[in-house]
Amino acid sequence: MKSYFKFLSRNKLYTAIEAVGLVISIAFVILIGNYVYQQYAVVYEQPAYDRIYSVGHYPSLGLSVWDKASLEEQLPEIEAISRFGFASDELTYHDQLYEANVCHADADFFFFFPQFSIVEGTANAFEGTHNAIVSKSFANRLGKTTELLGQQFVIEEEEYTISGIMEEPQNTLISHFDVLIPVDENRWAGRKPFSLMDGVLTFIRRMENTEEEAFKAKVLDICQRNYSWIEKNEIRVYDYKEMFFHTDYFCTVLHRGNLTSIQILTVVVLLLLLSAVINYVNLNMALVG
Repeated sequence: MKSYFKFLSRNKLYTAIEAVGLVISIAFVILIGNYVYQQYAVVYEQPAYDRIYSVGHYPSLGLSVWDKASLEEQLPEIEAISRFGFASDELTYHDQLYEANVCHADADFFFFFPQFSIVEGTANAFEGTHNAIVSKSFANRLGKTTELLGQQFVIEEEEYTISGIMEEPQNTLISHFDVLIPVDENRWAGRKPFSLMDGVLTFIRRMENTEEEAFKAKVLDICQRNYSWIEKNEIRVYDYKEMFFHTDYFCTVLHRGNLTSIQILTVVVLLLLLSAVINYVNLNMALVG
């Protein structure tokens, strides 16, 4: 070992190049690798990620508000189904106007995304038609969170009661939102069902004992019949991974990952790891010599 250190001291440039290369390679492997891991973690965040889908008009991830009732009625293989979409960008609380990301969803939203945990109140808020759940960060903007439950605010002339406050996950498929309200069917009153596409996402979770391809084929067949005015090949069934790596630039309610960039970064990580291994081998070869 003494002769090894003597060799390194006599070959300072060689030692510096190998040591710095090793340290830098490992540092970048950790940083880039952690980013890639976080991206893929979104895809596998749900225990049943391989049984969750959405239906959309390519490249959109959503169709319309009527999909839920139609699919639920015709497919007993559905374990849970929930709509989710953008609703508004402002609300009035105690005569003061607030800018807020307001989304609407069905009661099963928290079944699909249990990481949105309720810290105050109850997740049963959606049993009422005018109850709402606010995020913890938005609750802090409104006032003391302990005093918010039961308070009311107005969105598009509709009054809602705060019945829950939720914790916001940092790394998940759903984009940040401040307020969650129930889907209001009256917004589409007077419209002919399936006569338009409003970008509402419909999350579908199939039962465990069902065959995936057969289930997706049934979903696709129902949607193609409902939207007969759309080209059949334009209606798609997306799985959880496709939802995250989507190309719908107009979908702001979901986070978007870039699959190509992540694949390139994965290759970079592997090359850096190889470089670190080579530097380590070179230093060990010097020790052996």
